Amino acid sequence: MAESPKQVTEQTKFPIKVIPRDQTAKTLDDWLMARNASQSIYQPIHKPRIDLFENILLDGHAAMIIEQRILQITNISYSFTVDGKPYEPINQFCDKLFFYELLQYIQEAPIWGSSLIEVDFRQQTTSLVSRQHVVPELNAVLPDPYNTSSGVDFTKPPYDRTTFLAGKSWDLGLLFKIAPYVLYKRGNLQDWATFNELFGMPSRIYLYDPLVPGNYEEVSKQAAQTGANSWAVLPIGSDMKQESVAGKSGNDTYKVFFDTLNSEITKAILGQTMTTENGSSKSQAEVHAETEDAINANDRRRVEAILNEKVVALLRKQGFDVPEKGRFHARDEDEELSPKEQLERDIMLHEKVAKLPLKYFEEKYDVQFDPNQPEPNDPKETTDTEEETPAKTPTKNNPKKVIKAAEKGAKGFVDWIEKSFFA
Repeated sequence: MAESPKQVTEQTKFPIKVIPRDQTAKTLDDWLMARNASQSIYQPIHKPRIDLFENILLDGHAAMIIEQRILQITNISYSFTVDGKPYEPINQFCDKLFFYELLQYIQEAPIWGSSLIEVDFRQQTTSLVSRQHVVPELNAVLPDPYNTSSGVDFTKPPYDRTTFLAGKSWDLGLLFKIAPYVLYKRGNLQDWATFNELFGMPSRIYLYDPLVPGNYEEVSKQAAQTGANSWAVLPIGSDMKQESVAGKSGNDTYKVFFDTLNSEITKAILGQTMTTENGSSKSQAEVHAETEDAINANDRRRVEAILNEKVVALLRKQGFDVPEKGRFHARDEDEELSPKEQLERDIMLHEKVAKLPLKYFEEKYDVQFDPNQPEPNDPKETTDTEEETPAKTPTKNNPKKVIKAAEKGAKGFVDWIEKSFFA
């Protein structure tokens, strides 16, 4: 018999000493240093890598692409079923805010490398253990992120009742792969800004008479007060040449590099670019969309596996009675449609793809048709002979009769079946 949730002791908080984040500007040297610290065999430290990732996410494009990857999971509705039927003692949690946050943290795991998640179904709360303090390779949470000798094992009591790890040891995460592109892009933008400052606006040339006392100062003062573009003050008789950049490719070089870096970021996270950028053809866009769909399907299977293996184990440890055959699963598209919307789609398939048997509608919509009337015929196959025997061919004046239907809670559902499908 399962232990009552009220009899389970509360989760013990991890002894974490909060250390300020390193918010200094990052370079490729920081990227290399973060990799070496995280992959140290004897003393893996992840704080430099996590500080780098938080800095990387200041890039708008990278943040948007990552959010798009996460939304592919959090926008899906999940349910808990036993033999295909909702099991309400657990299914009730699936629409709660804390469960939404649980899905988000699970989906973030391959992006950051891992997520150590605390979820308490008794209190309906979810929280993420600070990644700076977590060392998956040692199953440890470090009070001091730089001291690996003082960690506590999150896989042992009392922490194992509400804590589980999503992700893999030694995985640096997708953010590590895109970090160089973001750093290069920042440098490129700085150079591009300088280029535009120097050559984006025409320069002004002022001439002064060196024989007139104070003329240089007066001309310089007027030049400084006139506009923001560059200017020069030269004595009369001087010569200055400035090469024009009109029509040259210098400005385009920065833009091409900028777009290339954004494309690499997109491909690293989504596997393709055409669902976020303008594609060159419909066929190529379809191939790219299929690639993204494959990645999303893999994410969905991974999240379901984590829920059914790790989260279900936590539910039992927290005292919930979870049937052996119970499982979480992402609801199919059919389950998200209203009965009317499902029927409209089935009618479209019946009319434009292939004829659906009456048994399909009886089972799916829990209705029963008059067994004395035949299956609906394809109008294209109707012959003159059949037209002479209207009893065998359902028409508007002789629709297939629904003699029994379950109550669906939708007004006029039976009438809709008769008028839409058999009219």
